[in-house]
Amino acid sequence: MKNIHIIFTLALMLACPALAQAETIDSLINKLAQKGVLTSDDASEIITSNAKPPAKDDSKDKKDSGIPKWVSNMKISGDITLRTEFIHDEKGAQKYDRIRERARLRLGIETTPVDKLKAFFGIETSGTNPTSAFVDFADFSNAALFLSHAYLQYTPIKELSVSAGKIKNGVQVWKPSQLIWKNDVNPYGAAVNAKFKISDGVNIFANAGWYALTEYRDNETSKDIPMNIIAILQPGAEFKKGNFSAKAAIAFWQFDLQSHSTSTWIKSQGSYTLINPNWQIKLNKIVKSYGLTFEGEYSANVNDSAKKDTQAYIFYLGIGDEKLGSLGTWQLKGGYRSAQANAFPLGMGNTSAYNADPGKGFEGILNLGLLKSLDLNITYYDMTDIKGKKPQQVTQIDFVYKF
Repeated sequence: MKNIHIIFTLALMLACPALAQAETIDSLINKLAQKGVLTSDDASEIITSNAKPPAKDDSKDKKDSGIPKWVSNMKISGDITLRTEFIHDEKGAQKYDRIRERARLRLGIETTPVDKLKAFFGIETSGTNPTSAFVDFADFSNAALFLSHAYLQYTPIKELSVSAGKIKNGVQVWKPSQLIWKNDVNPYGAAVNAKFKISDGVNIFANAGWYALTEYRDNETSKDIPMNIIAILQPGAEFKKGNFSAKAAIAFWQFDLQSHSTSTWIKSQGSYTLINPNWQIKLNKIVKSYGLTFEGEYSANVNDSAKKDTQAYIFYLGIGDEKLGSLGTWQLKGGYRSAQANAFPLGMGNTSAYNADPGKGFEGILNLGLLKSLDLNITYYDMTDIKGKKPQQVTQIDFVYKF
């Protein structure tokens, strides 16, 4: 008889929404226990079982959704940059002043098709010149989109990764500046990156890579074409404690560039063997949110074919917020650079600084946060050739929106 009462009562609660709205199930069960319809033990058992409903198993829904894993975990990022550039140039045969409006779009996608394997690919504006993704405003012309990077990255353990394909800049080597390698240049080849924790705040790392610029061809009737390559090995270490951090590395570069098959954007040929130490020191939040940064790099070409003019260096001193964000955040950085004619292959470095030709001079950068994802960047170059002649000044005003 008692079981019939319990079944009838629970069926009544489920069948009558109005009753459920008037009183909770727990309170009704307690009242039934007070009237003797249920024992106190039965009431407690029903309340306990009702308190935690079984979790819904949605694994079947996900499996049957039809969305592949590589789509569901996809990450999209990029930026849109609008630039106004002022150039005063006396380095060539003719002196000139130039003002041009430019724009750049970059879009990158990262996904994980299977565990331990990531895929990266992206597109950007510009053309066949890999040193810049900017396009000039000209009439009503459309801007073409090109593949900027596309590579796979396998991580067998968290401390080690192997990448292959058209690799995004920054994977091939750690660099605090664009002295040797410009940020827009993404190489074809393979990279190995390792990073190990030694103790709290102390890590060691190493980057190695092999990159091809041309194909190899063994001709029967004409001269063979050797493959132009770049090989890199860079060990380093980093330390962080509180508001202080330091990072240092030394890169060893080997450029083998043949005169008859070198890409047109690299202005030099032959073999270059570079020893390239680089460093970065940061003191954050010295005064409120403002800190100091000192960074730079040095390069010497020690190849036997290089007899003179084999050195280059750059250093920066910066102050401001660690990161840009909302309105009121800012960073100010000033530096000096010098690059001699045989220091590294010309055309590889920052083309905004004296067209990546041998030269020396000052560089200033002011970054202002406007909104959470919108920055204003002003960069100024005042440079001459190595002898202090043929000046060139460049001012770039960029509005950068990141997404």
